[in-house]
Order: sequence, then C-alpha cells, then structure tokens
Amino acid sequence: MKVEFKGTFTDERKVVLETATKFFGECLFSNDFIDDIYIEITNLEKEIMGQHNEKGNCEVLDSFERNPTMFLLEIGNEEQLETLAHEMIHAEQYNSRKLRDGKNINDYIWKRKKIDTTNLDYYDYPWEIDAYGREVGLIYKFYAKYPQYKML
Repeated sequence: MKVEFKGTFTDERKVVLETATKFFGECLFSNDFIDDIYIEITNLEKEIMGQHNEKGNCEVLDSFERNPTMFLLEIGNEEQLETLAHEMIHAEQYNSRKLRDGKNINDYIWKRKKIDTTNLDYYDYPWEIDAYGREVGLIYKFYAKYPQYKML
C-alpha cells in the first residue's frame, strides 16, 4: 500500500495518519489487492462538506477498473482518525465491489442492488450504516495496537 499526502498536515500528523492508513488497510483489504492500493490523503475543503456536514470524503480515482485500487481521501481537521477509518471502509467497499456508482448522480449499486438516494436520508444509506458501524471497531483495534496515538 502506498500513502501520499497533499495539503497541510504536520510531520507528526502525517506519521500518525500513515500508520493508521496502513493498519486500516491491512484490516480491510483482501491480500490480493493490498500491495496495489494507493491512498492520497488531503484536507477536506469546507465548501464541499455538503448538507450533512461530512467530515470526510472518499473519491475513486480509477473508477474504470473492475476493482478500484486508487483513492483520494479528504479529511477534515476534527476526528481525523475516525474519519480516516470511515473513508477507508468506503475505499474497501468500492474495491470489493460492494459499492459502485450508478448511472445517475443519485444512484448507487450496493451489494448488486440499485439504491436511489433521492428521497433517502444520508444516515440511511446502507454503505454509511456499514461504515459508521465498522469504524468503531477499527479505531478500537488501532488504539489497542498503538496506544501512544490515543491522545493525539
């Protein structure tokens, strides 16, 4: 797995985020893909936070691939590790084809079922329910392995 940073992160923060990214990747991605995964981490711009006040975003950079391996993760300044865990789960969802973009802006494919999000609350999107639920376990395991990062 390769991790790169764009934006304004201190050297100390980069060490923590890179360690966490690689740890989450080992927990989430299949061994068939882990060496091919590319993660670019950048700051989340306030103007693109959206109506749900998102703390992060996962963008697929190679969406033309059957199993995407290149992702741009945008994270805000608050709760960075939790946000990183959440967005890494979305990257895994795309890589494993559990989640795919549909033909229209509000359409997605979740586990081979078309989901129209037009009249669906953000917190009811099945991929968000999955990510919010799994991020807690990832963070718990990360802090168990790296207790020195708990207070950062």
